[in-house]
Parts: sequence; C-alpha cells; structure tokens
Amino acid sequence: MHSDGMSRMLRIFLEGGRLSVVDFVEIIAHFREIVGMKGNGMKNGEKQLDVIVAGGGHAGCEAALIAARMGAETLLITMNEQDVGRLSCNPSIGGIAKSHIVREIDALGGEMARNADYTGIQFKTLNTRKGPAVQANRIQCDKAAYPARMSAILQNQPKLKLLSGMVAQPFVENGVVVGVVMQDGAQLRARCVILTPGTFLNGVIYIGKVQIPGGRWEDPAAVELGEKLREMGFQLERLKTGTPPRLHKDSLNYDAMTPQPGESPPPFLSRQAAAEWHMFHMEQSNCPAPDSPMFHVEHSSSSCLRPWAPGWNQIPCFLTHTTDQTHEIIAKNLNKSALYGGDITGTGVRYCPSIEDKIVKFSSKDSHHVFIEPEGRHSDRIYPNGTSNSLPEE
Repeated sequence: MHSDGMSRMLRIFLEGGRLSVVDFVEIIAHFREIVGMKGNGMKNGEKQLDVIVAGGGHAGCEAALIAARMGAETLLITMNEQDVGRLSCNPSIGGIAKSHIVREIDALGGEMARNADYTGIQFKTLNTRKGPAVQANRIQCDKAAYPARMSAILQNQPKLKLLSGMVAQPFVENGVVVGVVMQDGAQLRARCVILTPGTFLNGVIYIGKVQIPGGRWEDPAAVELGEKLREMGFQLERLKTGTPPRLHKDSLNYDAMTPQPGESPPPFLSRQAAAEWHMFHMEQSNCPAPDSPMFHVEHSSSSCLRPWAPGWNQIPCFLTHTTDQTHEIIAKNLNKSALYGGDITGTGVRYCPSIEDKIVKFSSKDSHHVFIEPEGRHSDRIYPNGTSNSLPEE
C-alpha cells in the first residue's frame, strides 16, 4: 500500500471516534484491495500477512474479525490471548451514547452485540421516562463469560490467528509501514497495520497520589509504542476513565436497597438473539425448554458460545444512594484526589462522572444514585456503579 494510505489507516484507528462514513467506505475498499493482491512480498520466503491488529480489546476484536471475515489473512496480537475482550471496568455493554453504536456494529456483521446478548445476566432499557431519542439499551454481562465467548469466536474464525505479545513500534521501510516490531525484536510483516491499544497506550493508573504505569490493574502499559508513535509525528491525546473499588456481595444489606430487576422481553442488542427469543416464545407446544442443548450447539460444539439461553434467569441489580456523611468525607479529602489534586488533566467521559465530580458540580443534591451490580453468575464481586473515583485507598 502507498505510504499516504497506510499512514491514514494508522491515523484513523488511533483517533477512535473520528471515523466518517467516507473513511469507513474507503477502509472497506482497502481491505478488498488487500484480499485481491497477488504475491507475498515477503523476504526469505515467509508468508505475507494481509492485516495485523495490535490490541485485543473491543475495537481490536472487531477489526480482526471484519478483516478475516472479508478473506484477509489476519493476525491479532494481544498481551494475553485469554484476555481478549476483557471487561476491565464495569462488565456492561451499551448504555447512554453507546448502545446505538453497538447495534450499528451488529448491523455491519460485528460480534459485540451478540457477545453481550449471549453472556448477559441482566437486560434493561434506560431513560424510559423520557422520549425514545434518549433511551438506550444496556446489558450487564458476566465478566468471565464475555471474554471466554469472544476468545472462542476469535479462535474459530478462519483466516485469523492470535499471538500473545506486545507490539513495540510500527515496522517502517522507506517511509512505509510494512508491519510491526515486537518487544522482543521480532519483525512481522503485513500489508495493513491497525493499532487498537486502548487504555494501554502510555496508560497510567492513579490511586490518590500514587501513580502506576499500566493499561489496567496488574497489566503493563504500552509505553514504548506510545513513544515511537510520537517520534513518527502522531499527536497523542489523553482521555481518562475511572473505576470504583469492588465490594463483596455478602457484605451488603440488600433489605435497605430497591431491587432493579431485568426486563422481559429482554431488550437485546443483536438481531440474532432477538430472533432466537422470538422463536422460543412462539405459542407452540413443541418449543424446546430454555436450557435445551439447541442453545449450546449452534455454530460450534463449544458451550462458550451459548453459556445459557440468552435473556433467561436474569440477576437483579439494586439501587441505593450516597448520604450526607458520604459527601462530607469526600469533600474533606478532595485534595487527596488525583482528579482534584491536579494530577489528572485528561478529558473525562460525559456520561460517567466520578463521585468527586458529582459532589463538587452538583453540591445542591443531598444524594446520588449508586447501582449495586453483580459481576457474574458465579462471582462474589459487586460493582458499585456511580462511585468511580481517584481517591486514595484509605
């Protein structure tokens, strides 16, 4: 591929969220061009890859799948093959400003919507008191089942290989990106390189005044890749996201909370799950039971693809609130917060403000919602949604 085209492909995927319809059409056309190319162009008789995707998060999984499904010989490189699609923060898919994107991915043949539907433990429609323009579907997923199913999908996809490792930099020859250089020095060639490093690119974890380089807890940051991209002339900007400390499910008083059950029929994100639900709820006496083996054998013998019937046996969440005492403690310790202590300067997500932001920006409110959300069918961990923060451990 020409240098200008390769650089543009690299830039588009680094600037996540700035992909226009014209960009998307051009990318698809480029993939078709790649698949149709003759000759391998490799040195020493090595096989030429068509596409290398670096990063196994949501974007990387979709990029690798769409390339392979279009016939391109694709390699997905990720730090750990077992962690692809891992839900590092809140194990949910969809929600305000996000569910419509997931449905568009589904319409284009992507996997995220199906993966959420088949590993979901609760299905909700948000903003039901408002008009349809601001409503959104949200699925609470099983934190272990979601990446397990995505891993099974990737491993069974023809023309797609997975490799555990870390990309150190793009491999450039004569001003053209021709592959990637791994952290161990290995050089891998491909006609197209897609970088989807997510939070790992120069990632830093803040816990109060403590700063730890990392893409997520206990995983290293892609520091070398970030530095090389800067040297190549790319402008890197930093976003921020927050997460709360988790709670043990047996430490909570559920009697003092309001149950938040899931919906029936479930508001699925994928057309496939919705069609299955409709088929098994038709008024016919010969319909199989929801735990029928039919749910587990379609497409693959692996039960990872159908861990349970989609939409069945939903687990309730619970609603509680912060108190005046909560607000007082946070207000007195804002100087210890990385966000309000001046350590964090990145742009935060609009629909997920930290608890510090809520206390400061909405000081007139006596309380704020806290949603108690289970992280899985067999997990003891609870995600207290609404309390993400950058406060110290104590």
